[in-house]
Amino acid sequence: MENKKKGVVMNMKTETWMEEYLKSGRQDSLLLKGAAQMAEAADGGVYMDYLKNAEPESKAEYGSVYSFLYKSTGEQKYLETVETLKAGLQEEPGDKDGSLYYKLGSMVELEGMYRILPFYMECETKYGKKEQYNHIIGQFDKVQEKIYSADGGLLVSDLEQVSYDMMALVDVMDCMSIEIYEQYRKLQDYYKALLKEMLGKKEQWSTAVKICVAYTMLKACRMELLLKEKYAQNAMELLETCAGQLSEETDAKTAGMFFLAYAQEILLKKQMETLGL
Repeated sequence: MENKKKGVVMNMKTETWMEEYLKSGRQDSLLLKGAAQMAEAADGGVYMDYLKNAEPESKAEYGSVYSFLYKSTGEQKYLETVETLKAGLQEEPGDKDGSLYYKLGSMVELEGMYRILPFYMECETKYGKKEQYNHIIGQFDKVQEKIYSADGGLLVSDLEQVSYDMMALVDVMDCMSIEIYEQYRKLQDYYKALLKEMLGKKEQWSTAVKICVAYTMLKACRMELLLKEKYAQNAMELLETCAGQLSEETDAKTAGMFFLAYAQEILLKKQMETLGL
């Protein structure tokens, strides 16, 4: 009972902080995406109000937010923006070599993968004909080859960049058709290999990495990519350690990643209750 009460208090404090944070007016595509997932998990409320008033930029990194708003409201203006952004994805330089979304030079930068590729996959699945599936999967092939070796493990030292790739992997899988099984399974294998390596480097995790990894584990459990019995509780405890480090000074990107992870915790708990776990 003591632990349950403690968890309830933590949840109340966390959700109060989240609601207050949105009043700051700060914007980042990850914060808006996090608010969208919280709106789904918490049945709208202040999160939906924030999204409607935010006026996201017309950039691909905000595409999933526009898609969520269209799904939630049915307003044609949001679909029109999705269609415009979808067309732009195939015209931008990143469509050829991925350079718009990430960099694989001496400094590996993968944040753009998470900001862009899940929306790209969502477009192909919901609004397209899956014609770009091979191209999108190909981006992950390039990155995996650069950051991971079956013999040598992780090939990069910046764990935050690896965690962005892991987030992109689970979100892209969530958007794609599981009927394309070989490609789906390949991404699942990529994710599990990276997770195994990351779990062996816990002492090197920053707060941002902890939040990202917790997000992927919570969502992977919900998607049945990971065993709930083995990973769910650990992921929830990991996220709880991060909640105490949040404040009004937290940057919008980190706050957005926490919103994303917390929404997945809510959704996973609901799923587990339904399953009697």
